[in-house]
Amino acid sequence: HVQLFAAYFLNVAQHIFMKPRPKAAPTDVALTPRERDCLSWVAIGKSSWEIGQVLGITTATVNFHLGNAAIKLGVRGRTCAVAQAIRLGLINPA
Repeated sequence: HVQLFAAYFLNVAQHIFMKPRPKAAPTDVALTPRERDCLSWVAIGKSSWEIGQVLGITTATVNFHLGNAAIKLGVRGRTCAVAQAIRLGLINPA
């Protein structure tokens, strides 16, 4: 949870204090339901293998969905994708 909070804080701080980057993530990101599912599971600390077991898909497919979500959100990496999705209100980890 601390790592997720740190990534979220960094994302928000950059958004507030730094000039917007030319390729800023759009606010109208359209994630697929599977991308949202994968991001939500990552947010609570599940590995790609664990997510695959829960959703009944392969680890490669989980990573595919996470990669697509990161591209759509304009970030690199699963942790930053989760932080950005939370900031935009696309997922609500509980």
